Parts: sequence; C-alpha cells; structure tokens
Amino acid sequence: MPTPPAGAPADAPDDAPAEAPDAPRADTPEPGHTTLTVEGMTCAACSSRVQRALEKREGVRAASVNLMLENAVIDFDPERLTPEELIAAIEAVGYGARLPETGASALDEQGEQDRAGEVEFRRLRTKAIVALLAAAVGMVISMPVMSSVAEGVSGGMAMADPFMRWSARVIDPAIEAVFPWLYTADLRVLQGVLLALTVGVMG
Repeated sequence: MPTPPAGAPADAPDDAPAEAPDAPRADTPEPGHTTLTVEGMTCAACSSRVQRALEKREGVRAASVNLMLENAVIDFDPERLTPEELIAAIEAVGYGARLPETGASALDEQGEQDRAGEVEFRRLRTKAIVALLAAAVGMVISMPVMSSVAEGVSGGMAMADPFMRWSARVIDPAIEAVFPWLYTADLRVLQGVLLALTVGVMG
C-alpha cells in the first residue's frame, strides 16, 4: 500500500461512522403538539369550556387547559389540523388565543401573561362598578313600583308584609323627597327601565 506524502490528509476509512444530523432546536414545536396562550379565562368553568371546544374538534388527540398558566397544551393530527385552526376553535367560544412568540423566554412569556391579567382585571373592575351603579339605580326605581303594586294588592288596607310597611314608612318618603317625579311616572315606563337594567347587567 503506497504511503501518502507528508502533510497530505489521510483518507477516512470506509467504515467510519457518518456524522450525526443536527439535533432539532429545543424551541421548535413537535409535529402534532403545540402550546397556545389562552386569554380571557377567569374561572374553572372558562377553562372547561375551552377544553371541551378543543376536544370536540376532529383531529385533536388530547387537550389540557390550565387556568393558572393561561395556556392550552394540545396533541393533534397535523394532517387534519393546524395551530391556526385550533386558535379559531378557542376564539369561537369567546376567548383569545395565540401561539407563544418564537424564542421568547419563560420570563418574557410570564410578563406578557401578567400584562394580559392586568387588562382583564381592569375590565372586570369596570364591569363590577357599572353593575353596582345599575343595582343602585334599580333599587331606587323599584321602590315606587313596589309601593304601587303593594297598594293595588292590599286595596288601601294595611300591608301585611312587615318589610313593605317599613319601606313605605321610611324609605319611600326619603326617595320621594329627592325624586318626586318617580312617584308620578307611568308604572309601565319604570318597569321597562328595570327590565333594561337587568338585561344590561346580566348580558
């Protein structure tokens, strides 16, 4: 066998092992597996609703929704579904969803969730304040309505209900002194306003 000249690279033996392929990046999602950030969940019923919506989609093998982490871990058939279709399924039941940002660190993702939680807190706080104001307005409007109904039922006789007697003696005069027009308004108008307030708060 001839000796290669000095300084020339030696031929690699035929049975030398091939170089291993590059390992996949850690942040590359596995085919058929994804984690979505879910926005707008406030209770266990919300997370259950999102999970049921995902599990009903054909092609979803398994889905787990975590309320505290605000995410959904999903195993699915990539030949039948895409992450975008899973996002659409969540949005169809009234919640927001998005893919986590590529390369974002856990700290960045947590900061984003904290900001989203702050926005949701402000929304719920505003809704609670509006509900309390609507309840106060509804209570004031309901007093002349209840007085009128009670008088119609009792036929001018003493009311049997102790609360209604106390209300007629204490609360009604105070409200009538501040809002005298309430006690002369059409009863059907007041009832319509009460219904509108109830629908607005419940909706």
